[in-house]
Amino acid sequence: MEVSITIEPAIADIDPPAHMEADEAWRWLDWFTRQTWDDLPTELQNWRDNIVRIAGSLFGDAMLVTHMAGINILLGRAISSRQTMPFWPANCSINVIETGDRWRIVASAASCP
Repeated sequence: MEVSITIEPAIADIDPPAHMEADEAWRWLDWFTRQTWDDLPTELQNWRDNIVRIAGSLFGDAMLVTHMAGINILLGRAISSRQTMPFWPANCSINVIETGDRWRIVASAASCP
């Protein structure tokens, strides 16, 4: 079985604004987790939309390795949630999402806040 691997930087985890010190960045990330996408700047909404576009463009089985924000973008898309963090994925969780005309969560190791 031949498998090809592509590293896609666009699905990397969210970065706080570059000018922030570590403690300020943690506060920013905490703030981010309590927002809706409609409340966020266009650049973050575009980042989210790009991750959804990439995942939706994959054909057949695929594996995406990302962090909490990326996982939440995809799980949130599957349940039509506007929250930035509708789930709190377990560490090293495996989440299975079907994409296409109708996205749906097949399996998830996550808990709702």
